[in-house]
Amino acid sequence: MRRNLLTFKDIIERTGISRAALQSYKARGLLPSPIAFTAEADGAARQVGQFDPSVLETIARIQALAASGVSLDEIGMRLAANDPGQPARLSSVHLANNNSRAVLQLTLEQGPHMAYLLNHRFEVQWLNEAARARMPGLTRPLPPDAAGRSLFKLLLDTDAKPDPDHIAVLRLNLALAKAMTPFAGLPQTLSLPADRLQLLRKYLEEATSPARAPASAPGGVMRLSLRLNGSDAPGDYVVHATRFREGVLVIASPEGDSDSADELRRLLARRDLVLHALINRRLPVLTKVAAIAARLQDSSKVCSELPPGEYFALITQLWSMAETIIRAHSGSCTRGSSDTLVGYFFDQPENDRNGDYRLNALRCALALKTAMATLSKDWQLRKNWPDELCLNIGLNEAEEWLGARHGPAGEEILVLGDLVSHASHLSEIARFGQVWAAKNFISKLPAAARERLEFGIERVTADGQRVLVRTSYATVDTLFGSDTKRLTALREIAGIELTEIRGLRE
Repeated sequence: MRRNLLTFKDIIERTGISRAALQSYKARGLLPSPIAFTAEADGAARQVGQFDPSVLETIARIQALAASGVSLDEIGMRLAANDPGQPARLSSVHLANNNSRAVLQLTLEQGPHMAYLLNHRFEVQWLNEAARARMPGLTRPLPPDAAGRSLFKLLLDTDAKPDPDHIAVLRLNLALAKAMTPFAGLPQTLSLPADRLQLLRKYLEEATSPARAPASAPGGVMRLSLRLNGSDAPGDYVVHATRFREGVLVIASPEGDSDSADELRRLLARRDLVLHALINRRLPVLTKVAAIAARLQDSSKVCSELPPGEYFALITQLWSMAETIIRAHSGSCTRGSSDTLVGYFFDQPENDRNGDYRLNALRCALALKTAMATLSKDWQLRKNWPDELCLNIGLNEAEEWLGARHGPAGEEILVLGDLVSHASHLSEIARFGQVWAAKNFISKLPAAARERLEFGIERVTADGQRVLVRTSYATVDTLFGSDTKRLTALREIAGIELTEIRGLRE
């Protein structure tokens, strides 16, 4: 090993941080990349990396700032201000002035380059002020719904006939769609007048796919030309585009600005710098979504009956099973409270093979119920327990504002509104592995599914027998009329009609 340089192990021992935290700092660009060289180990050569000792001071500063409540993004900006050669702010480009050699800072949000981020359906996720002011198709306020933010719709859905600049931007993005995404044609939800659809199909057929091989892989950068003749942003532009797993970033800079173009290419090569910044800045979108809230019944009691190692093994097995089932039904997972898992199912009508998102959520809930019964039997045999482990589930559906952020554990979905809260309350009503849903959810299922759905409310007869009244609903008041504590806890869903789902005949 080289003298004075530090290994990962050295840094962890001297600073007390975890390996995961160290990797996170490095991935965010807060620390320099390690110095790589070849070392001999057990007779074999392998690549190793070590750090300059100055990294200890940087880590100490990061820890001090974090302890005082400063976010990692803000820490990155402060580090960048002290060390302009290391662009720690994730959306920053550092440009050198050829005359004074002074370092200037240009951010994608505030700089002169027009920049925007698209998902793989070419719906606008983010754009900077320059694009909002000058890029054809993006100068109008964006609609709240995802389909309305389709770049193709924004370019063509105008009262007047599309001008040459709109057509130029349209053809540019159609070429990008063919070259950089698994583009399978125009989305079915793209509602445009017949003449505009015909025009769009014409340019789609004519679009070429330059440099597909390097650009189709995540991280590849494509370079194209764009000419605009309008009064807002006339001139020739160099367009750099790069594909992430999450979408496509497009940046247009004036032709002839070679210094800026070189710096932009270097920025785009640093996926770790760009990704977090842009994902966290995506615009929220109004979308239809169904949610599952799955809660382990009596989790505190289960925790008290198991040694810590076994309890965490159970929870890990349970959440791993649940996440696998949710993803198998085209859902996305996030953790709610310590004992609740939330699954989201989004309306994607252009992708028919996934089926109706509400039906996916329903089938997922029933699959979770079946899988939990098997897991419970395994642990009953393992621990000789008389009681079953139960996963209680609530189902709800709404049109809500959807956002996302990219955290250390990956992308985290953020849904505003009462959707998840109501689903969570429904899971509190459920007992012994029941699945409860709001009437609103059931009424919006496809008609064929509703006919096969078995649901209802148990009622107590005059002689004390409990019978299921099929296809019926109840409110919290009728379920817990004499239980003041439960009524208070569930007051948020007091006016909602509810029911228990028993099964779905396939």
